[in-house]
Amino acid sequence: STQVPHYLHRALERVLLFGVGFGMILITAMSNISIQRQVPDRLRGRVMSVYVTVFSGATPIGGLFSGWLAKHYGADFAWGLGAVLAGFSTVWAWQELRRAGLWAPRAARPPLAM
Repeated sequence: STQVPHYLHRALERVLLFGVGFGMILITAMSNISIQRQVPDRLRGRVMSVYVTVFSGATPIGGLFSGWLAKHYGADFAWGLGAVLAGFSTVWAWQELRRAGLWAPRAARPPLAM
């Protein structure tokens, strides 16, 4: 059987990790901007404090849980379960946005007011 040289794996890993990191920064910035634009000025500080607490505070809890899963069931199971849960939560969020009328085709969206 033919094997791919390890340096090609490393190059692919770096490209994919760059894409993941860029995506994480983009999502963080866009969610921050969206929240700040939609919240009234008088509530912005309170809403942002809750947002930061949830956004930053959930990471250590998720890390503990995934570490426990990896220890007891293996890393492949922990990664797989994380992927399945991420997929389900994406579908759920998309359905909730559509149900609330916040998800529309690009042609049907009104322009952003500045």
